[in-house]
Amino acid sequence: MHPAVSMTEGSFGRREDLRVITGTGRYVADIACEGMVHAFVIRSAHAHARILSIDVAAATAMPRVVGVFTAADLAADDVRALTEPVSVRLGDGGMPPLIDRPVLAANTVGMSARALCLS
Repeated sequence: MHPAVSMTEGSFGRREDLRVITGTGRYVADIACEGMVHAFVIRSAHAHARILSIDVAAATAMPRVVGVFTAADLAADDVRALTEPVSVRLGDGGMPPLIDRPVLAANTVGMSARALCLS
């Protein structure tokens, strides 16, 4: 942790408490803009698996579905991996290499709940 940051000293005021406990808080789910759509991430139920295919036909045919996107769709549009910064230091004080995390799983799933497609 950075030497100027302390998680145990002092306190800071929380301005949102009254709004939350009186039911007058405003949340992201409360915001509605014209033309706004919501996204849903379809996740793997398996901790380790090969992706043989993803059939999006049924989801695409559902009412009000704007689109269903898989890793192949992202690659076709040149959407690249997200580079994830690492906030830890190595034993020698150096920084570990940045990790590229694909937005959606393409060929294999390496952990349960890995994002497969976006609808």
